[in-house]
Amino acid sequence: MKKFLMSMTFETWNDEAIEIGATDDLGFIYQGLEFSSLAKMADEIRERGQAEPSSSQVSSCTWFTTKTPEFNLRTGVKTYYSFHPKGLTDEEMAELNYLLTVPHGLFYSIYNRGN
Repeated sequence: MKKFLMSMTFETWNDEAIEIGATDDLGFIYQGLEFSSLAKMADEIRERGQAEPSSSQVSSCTWFTTKTPEFNLRTGVKTYYSFHPKGLTDEEMAELNYLLTVPHGLFYSIYNRGN
């Protein structure tokens, strides 16, 4: 059974970073985490909110970034997350993208079908 690998990164933006257009607060949350299915990988991405692909032409080189940042009300810091699948074919990436775009309830009916 094929295992699917993905890394997750973050970058935070405060007012100063936004003003200068660059942040130095970024890095990995995890690297090479294994998933037993694309549905489980999609579920991991959905945990952080809606994500969009890095390109309109989804391919094996695509990654996904959260559209809306996590916002810390106390500090005003915005955190974005990116997900970097590794070793997926173009077809597998297209399937992952599809799973990320279907409505929430439909996703879970698709996900549960495979379990």
